[in-house]
Amino acid sequence: IFPSLRFEYFISLLKNANFIIGNSSCIIKEALYLNINGILVGSRQDGRTDINKTIRVNAEEKDILEAILNTSKCTNITNKRLEILNSSEQFYRLLKNNILFTINKQKIFMDKK
Repeated sequence: IFPSLRFEYFISLLKNANFIIGNSSCIIKEALYLNINGILVGSRQDGRTDINKTIRVNAEEKDILEAILNTSKCTNITNKRLEILNSSEQFYRLLKNNILFTINKQKIFMDKK
């Protein structure tokens, strides 16, 4: 377990991993891009694009251990290149339409429309 790594080191480790486990968005971003299986614990990333391409479990020891055992049976079915969005254009559109100021302060993902 590493509390903090430089991004390049993290990607190097991830490329050589059998799977990644946690509640981080890197499971649905970097891991899927690198075709590494991800075990997503809890509901923190609910609503994110491609969440269905991960193994999702509750934060229960039994569920997590079962998911770890099943990662070898699972192949990550991803499109090799995830769509790269133009975030600056999207951000500008949100600013221009005052949408950012009407969104609830609670963290909510709305990747899919």
